[in-house]
Amino acid sequence: MMTKDAISILQNLRLRAATLDERAALEVAIDALKRQPDFQNIGRKGGLATKATHSPEYFRRIGKLGGRPKKKHNGNPSQNR
Repeated sequence: MMTKDAISILQNLRLRAATLDERAALEVAIDALKRQPDFQNIGRKGGLATKATHSPEYFRRIGKLGGRPKKKHNGNPSQNR
């Protein structure tokens, strides 16, 4: 279900809500859905930043290894996943 679909369902429920408390709760839910971050845009920005800081050779190397390397945690090998 897309966010727009969920918002329209909640808006229809809000119109049929019997009490003010129900309407207020649905308003909060609708507002929370509208404020969700655009994850696709956030990922795009991260990819562009990675591209700007690494050379094409870096991407060739990690591609040959099978993809992106695992994240390292402060140089502590026991925390590497």
